[in-house]
Amino acid sequence: MSTSSASDAAFLELTFSRAFVIWWALVWRGALWGFAGGLPVGIAMEFIRKLAGITSVAVSYLSNSSAVIIAIPIGIYVVQRALRKQYREFSIRLIPAK
Repeated sequence: MSTSSASDAAFLELTFSRAFVIWWALVWRGALWGFAGGLPVGIAMEFIRKLAGITSVAVSYLSNSSAVIIAIPIGIYVVQRALRKQYREFSIRLIPAK
């Protein structure tokens, strides 16, 4: 891993179109992975509701809690994937703070 200084790097202006590209990379990945993570949990919650005879309100609270617990690692993974991506005009790099 190279540790070149920030003065060696060429910086691009953060334009609306570049910000949109990054935003879109986060949104579609978040939606896709969120659906993939949430669907099995939703199906499992419905089975639990029917088998245990739990009210819809109770399952709703349980589902919302489960969604938050699942969304956090999925969100971190989505950001990690978007940061590693090589975009058409640029890539995102982390540089150490001075």
